[in-house]
Amino acid sequence: MARLKLFVTALSTTVLALACMSSASRVSDVSGDSAVRVTEHGRFHAMTNVDLRALDTLLAEELTYTHTTGEVDSKASLLDALRTGRLVYDSISPADVRVRVYGGSAVVTGTARVQVRANGAVRRVGLRFTEVYVRRAGRWELVVWQSTRLPEP
Repeated sequence: MARLKLFVTALSTTVLALACMSSASRVSDVSGDSAVRVTEHGRFHAMTNVDLRALDTLLAEELTYTHTTGEVDSKASLLDALRTGRLVYDSISPADVRVRVYGGSAVVTGTARVQVRANGAVRRVGLRFTEVYVRRAGRWELVVWQSTRLPEP
């Protein structure tokens, strides 16, 4: 009986500790969620304004950027396409954005309406996206962008 009482006490203490840790984690996730949203907004703004200096700090060196066409860019090739005007984002309007923070990384999903000029051709597309951010040196960096074109309404 004494062993059972000791086990129940230990189990209750463990459950309480885990609940407190989970609650504290959610509080930090909320602030992480906000910081990731600000970073994402800043990146979309930098892309539509061809702010290469801002993008250089917002994009991770090992970036994998997959377009709706299936074409894949690295950080260097994406910045080069923006710098030379081969790729111009006229507008990016995200919607239904969901941010999930897991410690030093975050997964962002959502949809967006995008107007882009690629090699001179204007495209207006609806897309579904997944992004992965990592926190380094006190800031969030985009490491993965994957987008899928949505069917026209």
